[in-house]
Amino acid sequence: MTARDSKQHNLPASGRRRALRDIIPPSEAIGTAPAALPMPEPTPPEPAVITVAEPAVFHDPKPARGPKDVPEFLRRHAARSPDGHVDRAWQAPPRRRISQKAYWIAGALAVLMAGLAVPTFLLSSLRITVVPKLLYQSADFAFTADVEATTLDTARRVVPALAVTLDRTVDAEFEATGSQFVRERARGTVRIYNAFSTAPQPLVATTRLQDGEGRIYRLVAGVVVPGATQKDGALVPASVTAEVIADEPGEKYNIGPTDFSIPGFRGTPRYQGFHAKSEGSIEGGFEGQARVVTAADITRASEELSARAVEELNVELAAKVPNREDFLIPDGGRYAAVTNIKHPPADARADRFVMTVSATGKLWAISRAHIAELVTAHLLPAPAPDAQIVIPNAQERLTVSGGLGTPDATEARFTLSGELAYYQAFKTDTMAASLKSAAPGQAIETLLGRPEVGEVRVKRFPRWLWFTPQRADGFLIAVEPPAA
Repeated sequence: MTARDSKQHNLPASGRRRALRDIIPPSEAIGTAPAALPMPEPTPPEPAVITVAEPAVFHDPKPARGPKDVPEFLRRHAARSPDGHVDRAWQAPPRRRISQKAYWIAGALAVLMAGLAVPTFLLSSLRITVVPKLLYQSADFAFTADVEATTLDTARRVVPALAVTLDRTVDAEFEATGSQFVRERARGTVRIYNAFSTAPQPLVATTRLQDGEGRIYRLVAGVVVPGATQKDGALVPASVTAEVIADEPGEKYNIGPTDFSIPGFRGTPRYQGFHAKSEGSIEGGFEGQARVVTAADITRASEELSARAVEELNVELAAKVPNREDFLIPDGGRYAAVTNIKHPPADARADRFVMTVSATGKLWAISRAHIAELVTAHLLPAPAPDAQIVIPNAQERLTVSGGLGTPDATEARFTLSGELAYYQAFKTDTMAASLKSAAPGQAIETLLGRPEVGEVRVKRFPRWLWFTPQRADGFLIAVEPPAA
């Protein structure tokens, strides 16, 4: 500061000591009020002039800020300056601008947060599959199946039975294996007419019939030829059929349809009134070496065809059961027997022969639901409050013994023995309601803590889901039957 400045502001010059003077003269006593002096008129202060040194010159690439960016204390100082100028050296530092990269990062973070929030809170789902534990119960349980019963009687252990009865006939051709010298007579059927009188005419067995070439055939059994009838004054012949056999073996007796006379009536009026006609060929006559049916052929064919008849009968019986998934067919609940076998006699001449077997069968089917209800009441422990007992159809460790005594029986005794497989199927709606307020991990621990649960599988979306969705379709519990 210059000497001039010091003079203007009544300041001592540089290097000079300041003089200290008392405000109250020492001659005046302390406590004595001085005489009142007139107050001088206040002199207005001279305006202060502040000279700011020239700032260092620098180049600012950013434009100067407007008046609004100047701090308040500088604006007050500018108001006191003669020209109101505020130097840039006193202005606030420039505000930092946000780069375009920062905007991209902020946008990416916003998209990422939205991508995480939408699947987490709007599309989240939790699927829990519970596989019950397959349990086994020792069984030695007898019950009665009754075809006349209509309802289950758990106290008496009586279950209704469905009875199916069926007949089956099968036939097949087999090869003859025997060989021997054969003498066979031809056979056939003829019709004998009575045009002699209205009286019936008996003919005994072995009565001879002769064709036009003199070949003799005999009646196999006796017959009675009915009497003729009168119509408009004339006789209308009556007739009867009869089986005949050639008088001698040989192929010459094999003939087609022809007329016959009765030699026994020759020389009497009956000879013209009685005659016969063959209705078809008379054949089978043979004499010589030929293949024949042996007893062993008959036995072999009978066993083979009987087994086939019974097998086909059982298949047809099983097909008559309404639904195999709902009904159990015990091994002892089947009955099949051969009732008739037709075959040629032993030593009959034939290259091949036909055998016919007739069989009848009966099958009893028992409802699986009835058996399950019966054994649940007598054998199995009570299930959990939110579960029910399920007995699988496949029971590899269980056998059902007993069976039908006769085909006409109306009831049969059966016994379950071995180990009965079962599991507890949970009521999913009840379980879902109890677990919906728990976290997924807590729900899994709760399920695995139950002794009747064998396995728990969880499928969640998204993978980071930490809560149980409360939407109607967001939380689902399913029960999967255990593998047998």
